[in-house]
Amino acid sequence: MRFWTFLGWPLIVVPVVIDYFGAFLNQLVIATNRGTFPVLAPNCTIKTSFMEVHTCMTPDSHLKFLADWISLGNIVASPGDLLLWLADAIQGPCFYVWLAVILFMALQYQRVSRSN
Repeated sequence: MRFWTFLGWPLIVVPVVIDYFGAFLNQLVIATNRGTFPVLAPNCTIKTSFMEVHTCMTPDSHLKFLADWISLGNIVASPGDLLLWLADAIQGPCFYVWLAVILFMALQYQRVSRSN
């Protein structure tokens, strides 16, 4: 019984940690680039406005490897974005697996209690 209890908590915690780490990476890029998020795109024509965070990547941009540079067809993403998408994709399935494990443990406990 304890073995399953110990293995159950990562199903809930790991997606949340991945989510927060992805958000942290994106915020780190914004903080080091004075409130903007550099984007590496061919023929970049992003016009920076008061409310717009994204801007074209320049030689003066910081933490370029954490900025938006991963081309995925129509969009350009950052490593932080990929972590956020991964967390979103696995949170639901991990929760349902965790719930199934908890229900299985409850049924096993009930079965053992009845036999004693």
